[in-house]
Amino acid sequence: MAKHFTWGEAVEETLRTRPTWRNGSGRKPAIINCGHFTRHQGLSFPCNRISIALMEDIGLELEEEGKSDATINRVTSAVSTVLNHCHRRELCNKPPTFTKRKEDEVRLTFFTKGEVDRFIHAAVDPFDRTDLADIVAVAAYTGMRQGELLKIKARDIDLGAGLIHVGGRPDQKTKARNYRAIPVHERISGLLSERLEFLSPNVRVFGDEWNDKDQLLRSFKRVRKYAGLDQSLVFHSLRHSFATWHAEAGTPMRTLMNAHGTQAHRDHPQLRKDNRHSLNRGYGCDLGVTNGCAVLPFLGRNADVLSESHRWNPHADVAELVDALVSGS
Repeated sequence: MAKHFTWGEAVEETLRTRPTWRNGSGRKPAIINCGHFTRHQGLSFPCNRISIALMEDIGLELEEEGKSDATINRVTSAVSTVLNHCHRRELCNKPPTFTKRKEDEVRLTFFTKGEVDRFIHAAVDPFDRTDLADIVAVAAYTGMRQGELLKIKARDIDLGAGLIHVGGRPDQKTKARNYRAIPVHERISGLLSERLEFLSPNVRVFGDEWNDKDQLLRSFKRVRKYAGLDQSLVFHSLRHSFATWHAEAGTPMRTLMNAHGTQAHRDHPQLRKDNRHSLNRGYGCDLGVTNGCAVLPFLGRNADVLSESHRWNPHADVAELVDALVSGS
């Protein structure tokens, strides 16, 4: 093994060969988080000298700079990822297991339906940004992530079935690397119909209107300020809103997790409420358990592998998911 394999060489190797860092949404945060270590230790620092004590000292220095425990943990994770990746490629010694800080639980923010309407009205008048109004409405009523919205193509939206297909294609990978389908709420069916009318299947529904997510966020912040909405409401809060509205409307948690693309309750406090009353409302069956109903991602697409008693009607059951949201108005 190389004795003088440096941090700079390790970062370059990881960015070049680690699939999730080569391109896509993971590359930019990886560069930022590795950059914090580089700023303190330099690119020529030997990898075999990166110890637990050193990482704890860097954590203290970052803390003095005003960085949060969450940010410090992301830096630690980035360093660990680089070293472990290069160790697997036999370029450096196996790194120690770095300790992470305990993070305070963050209170996630969400829009009310009235606040979403206020934002949309402000985007149209006076800003004349129908494009922003449309993507905000779809984000709120589907719970899709920003990156997913910018990648979605005309072929992925089936208005006949009332479904938006997310993930499951090489050019449309989700954060959780899964596939899910989301019902088209009546609030957004009209705007989607207008957008799809003249689009070819492989054309992005929203992505071509925005150079990147930063441009979208700048426009979002301007309208949010004008509308007088709390600054804690960020674009990702629209995703939390979808989960919150459904949870309050009584949508079964497992059904909501499938539609939301969430793998664990711990990821979203709105989804980890053990509310028996909510779980017993809405659907006549819980689509996420083996009680005669298929899980949401099947959508009838894989119905041939299920017995007749285990098939579900995507039109009827998706309509119930939509109805649960409407009834919670």
